[in-house]
Amino acid sequence: MGNSGEEGKLHRKLSRIGSRSQREPPRPPPQAERPPPATPPRQPEPAPKPPEAAAKPLEPAPKQQMVSPKPPDPCLKPSIPPKPHIQVFNSTEHGNAILKGLDNFRCDRALCDVTLVPGDSTETFPVHRVIMASASDYFKAMFTGGMKEQELAEIKLHGVSSTGLKNIIEFIYTSQLSLNLVTLQDTLEAASFLQVLPVLNFCNQLLSSEVTIENCAEVERIANDLLLEDVQTHIHNFVCENFSALVQSDRFLQLSEASIAYALSSDSLKGFSEMELYRTARAWLAHKPSERRPAAYSLMRHVRFPLMSPAELLQISQEDQIDETSDEEKDGKEPFMRSDTACVNLLLEASNYQMLPFLQPSLQTERTRIRSDTTHLLALGGVMRQQLVVSKELRLYDEEGGGTWRALQPMEVPRYQHGVALLGGFLYIVGGQSTYDTKGKTAVDSAYRYDPRFDRWLQVASLNEKRTFFHLSALKGKLYAAGGRNATGEIDTVECYNLSKNEWTFVAPMSEPHYGHAGTVHGGLMYVSGGITRDAFQKELSCYDPHTDLWSRRADMMELRGLHCMCTVGDRLYVMGGNHFRGTNDYDDVLTCEYYTPDIDQWTVVAPMPRGQSDVGVAVFKGRIYVVGGYSWNSRCMVDIVQCYDPEKDEWERVFNVLEPLGGGKLVKLLLEEENLAEIRLLDRCIRPELIQSLEDCQGETKLSTFEGDIRDSDLLKKVCKGASIIFHTASLIDVTGAINYSELYEVNVKGTKLLLEACIQENVASFIYTSSIEVAGPNHRGDPIINGNEDTVYNSCLKFPYSQTKKEAEQLCLNAQGEMLQNGGRLATCVLRPMYIYGEGCRFTLGHMRDGIQNGDVLLRTSRREAKVNPVYVGNATLAHLQAARALRDPERRAVVGGNFYYISDDTPPVSYSDFNHAVLLPLGFGIQDRPLLPFPILYLICFLMEVVQVVLRPLLRFTPPLNRQLLIMLNTPFTFSYQKAHQDLGYTPRYNWEEARKQTTDWLASVLPRERQQINMK
Repeated sequence: MGNSGEEGKLHRKLSRIGSRSQREPPRPPPQAERPPPATPPRQPEPAPKPPEAAAKPLEPAPKQQMVSPKPPDPCLKPSIPPKPHIQVFNSTEHGNAILKGLDNFRCDRALCDVTLVPGDSTETFPVHRVIMASASDYFKAMFTGGMKEQELAEIKLHGVSSTGLKNIIEFIYTSQLSLNLVTLQDTLEAASFLQVLPVLNFCNQLLSSEVTIENCAEVERIANDLLLEDVQTHIHNFVCENFSALVQSDRFLQLSEASIAYALSSDSLKGFSEMELYRTARAWLAHKPSERRPAAYSLMRHVRFPLMSPAELLQISQEDQIDETSDEEKDGKEPFMRSDTACVNLLLEASNYQMLPFLQPSLQTERTRIRSDTTHLLALGGVMRQQLVVSKELRLYDEEGGGTWRALQPMEVPRYQHGVALLGGFLYIVGGQSTYDTKGKTAVDSAYRYDPRFDRWLQVASLNEKRTFFHLSALKGKLYAAGGRNATGEIDTVECYNLSKNEWTFVAPMSEPHYGHAGTVHGGLMYVSGGITRDAFQKELSCYDPHTDLWSRRADMMELRGLHCMCTVGDRLYVMGGNHFRGTNDYDDVLTCEYYTPDIDQWTVVAPMPRGQSDVGVAVFKGRIYVVGGYSWNSRCMVDIVQCYDPEKDEWERVFNVLEPLGGGKLVKLLLEEENLAEIRLLDRCIRPELIQSLEDCQGETKLSTFEGDIRDSDLLKKVCKGASIIFHTASLIDVTGAINYSELYEVNVKGTKLLLEACIQENVASFIYTSSIEVAGPNHRGDPIINGNEDTVYNSCLKFPYSQTKKEAEQLCLNAQGEMLQNGGRLATCVLRPMYIYGEGCRFTLGHMRDGIQNGDVLLRTSRREAKVNPVYVGNATLAHLQAARALRDPERRAVVGGNFYYISDDTPPVSYSDFNHAVLLPLGFGIQDRPLLPFPILYLICFLMEVVQVVLRPLLRFTPPLNRQLLIMLNTPFTFSYQKAHQDLGYTPRYNWEEARKQTTDWLASVLPRERQQINMK
């Protein structure tokens, strides 16, 4: 009872404070300090009362404070003071004070509502639930997820040590943590178990920083047990960097299979021969043979057996013989290779590689690649200044080794004015001359191949015709030697080297004899510029297409030049250096540099060379162009400098000197792709990994950017279009069975196209190509035929099918956008392509017909009449048409002709019905076809009509899609063919693949997937 009075005082005091804080009128400032009451405090009241109802105080001050102030006189207009500036107060001390106070409560065991007990002891740790839940995802789930521990006063944490739990609690309450290697593991395990991420990250960093040769195996075990990916990655890199020390100390024997495999697969592993790496892997396996035997192939597949000598391969085979000795006498010589079929195949692969030296460039795999993660420049041959001696030296520029030139195995014979090309990881030296002779009288036909892995030369097949001052290119897995001169004079012949046959054959000659010209490759074509013809310098540019075996002329250079250099950077073809005739029996250096843009067939001048160089070597290295050695006609001397041009900055600089001034020296770059293509941006709703891999395999220097998203996302479209010069719009929802609602088709096919056009206008995209469909033309619902129609053919399409309607609307949007003004003041050019039925690799329609045939006993169903001929187009030719359209739109002269028009795209595939076409590509795989449709056309039409009626009736209750509808039936049974002559005339489109090539490609693809399809159908 004694405490009840004090509690009442406190209650009444808090009540008065609460009453004052709830009143809306502002409290006026007190006139005088309020005296203490003479009587006991009033009893608490449930709600504030008027002043007259309150207990009377000794002084009137409380009444004055309870009275609201008088309202202002409405007649007066008081001046409103300016709005005060809002200031924000932040205290760094407040948080620390809160933590300190909470920690004091914990240490005093005050207000603690749960006790934690580690799994390895009976020690107790009183804590606050809310504090632990706020810092640990584990406790948050435990205390807020309705678990039984939510009501327990004491919780046992199995799997958490006392040391680890103590450190975690200390960190949560103090934000500080003190660790050493003794307490690190316990704390790391506790942080991982309790999901305290800051501690877990700190432990990861500390654990990674403390890795040594002595403890790396133990650290890896901890990382593997706790699934610490960052630490695992660090361990793998540490093992790779310190592999030599680990092997010498035998500590590698305690490492995991993953770490050993990572080191063996690394290109940056240095100081080991492949034989030494094999013995290391074998020693690791033999350390615990019964346990590690299954890992033999996973390790041995990273050993590059093809790089071993034949003697080493024989030694491995002999050492791996199964002994008749006891296990103790084997002394770790377990037959890991011979007992594993996959490992035996590795040795067979290496043996075959060694036995077929001329085929090695075409047999390249990850195991035939040299272990190197750096790229080097090579200089070889040329004429040395002293006494004009032709060099046979091969030298490597070691940038990391102090910028010095290092000698490699010299060539078999001296070389000058020879051709150099990189193919399949090998360096080819072709033709040229072995003695200094400016007339080319001593030209040779021999050719050699340099292997950078073994620093070794191999003579390959000689040219059919001796040549020097010519150009050599690597293109599509072959070598091409174009033009040049020899003792008979200038030559126009071109030879092609086939690696698999080790022979040279003649291909289409150049239009005129050339020598002293330069060349490069881009987009699967070989370009040759300038040179000398009949003692006159040229500025022409010619292009060779290996698929058609044809030469074509392109725009001339702005300067006459010969004995210059040419290379590809991105989508530009640069020419620089060289000389031309002064007109007084003398020559001048050509300092002007320019680049050619193939898409628009145009040359552009860039920064000139500081010093002239002719008879030079050139290479693209890390995005910059290096020009080495040569002769300066202005200075009348050979030059010993290497000049570097930066295309991004449009600047030249002198970077280093060669060992000896070289004329005609060739500079090449190893370990990079031969070709550089333009940037590719790919937008799709879902990008398949295999598609990315296929693009990466052929991209070379191309920048590949991928975007996953919806075409109806306008912000994403702007991001994709920003900085682009041309858009190929091939995306659409395809529906020939009526399975997709019209609204969804409209959203993607029409609205998506409209948003993409708007993004192009806002982001200044100059050209837009839309892939339409033959179905926008027909056939109409009456089945009216068209035979060999063209873009001017009048036809009443009367489109009634949703897919055809939406494609037609989208096509019209594109054509109407022709000439729309861009944000930068330019004009948008659009073009529409209407391909026929596209077939080829990956065609899901052809694949679907093959599946139907499999289910029907390898007999294709006939759904179209023989006379209903159409002209399908191969996917490779359809793609080529898009590229030709892009080039036409970027050509200022053809842009006005092509823009705003549509073109039918077909090829030389024989016109046949859809059913007969499917049979033609599946016939080599053993498929037959029905002689005639199952039912006459009128009956099939009636059945389709009835199925469509059923579809409409069931739509509210059931999603029913007929396998065949009237529109599809009419399309399959109506003759509908068109000519591509207008595309040929305006776009320059000529099919690249003939019917036999296209059919073979398609059939080969179908054959590759046929076993899988049969298996899946049989399983069903």
